[in-house]
Amino acid sequence: MVSKSVEGEIRQPLTLSAKESLRMHHPWTGTAGFLFFATDRFVAVAATMTCGWNFISPTGWCAHTAVPASREWLIESIDHAMRTSENLQGTEIHRDREKREALNALGLERNNALWVEIRKAYKYRTPANARASTWMVAVEVTKTEIRVCAIIKNRNGTWGAWESPHTSKRILLPLNATAEEITDATLKMLTLSTLRGLTMQEAFET
Repeated sequence: MVSKSVEGEIRQPLTLSAKESLRMHHPWTGTAGFLFFATDRFVAVAATMTCGWNFISPTGWCAHTAVPASREWLIESIDHAMRTSENLQGTEIHRDREKREALNALGLERNNALWVEIRKAYKYRTPANARASTWMVAVEVTKTEIRVCAIIKNRNGTWGAWESPHTSKRILLPLNATAEEITDATLKMLTLSTLRGLTMQEAFET
């Protein structure tokens, strides 16, 4: 399901056309990554934008569907999210404070619209309840690799990367990883994010 209120134009990042991207050895160059949310009711994917800091992209792919989501839906949505995310570091927009802050405001507006719609679609009491119930994975594209990180909810309601000497909190992939490989890594980290407090061996056994 793609929300009419939060749907973005499906397009490539500013730096590459679709055909050029598919031919390149590192197809995700110039992209930023995405956030992946899941509960026992829904899964959602939202492209991110990096411009001074990282936030929900106001123009990238954003979609959600009821569980169980098909593998085809997951791969396609993650592929769209990756391709429509944007890293604007070092660009004219990044150097312009007003434009940078305007983009962030639009990203926040889109994020809020997403959670309002998820609340209605999956019958949560409030958008905050919907968000608080989720497990989350953050996928970040750097200059050298793709980082797929398990994110946990802290007791005070904040979110953060898993910090434990007994567990691996992320999977590192090469920049030429396929959408299918990124999807598999995302699902592995999603499982890990639901098992906070377990060692990696215990998580695998579970």
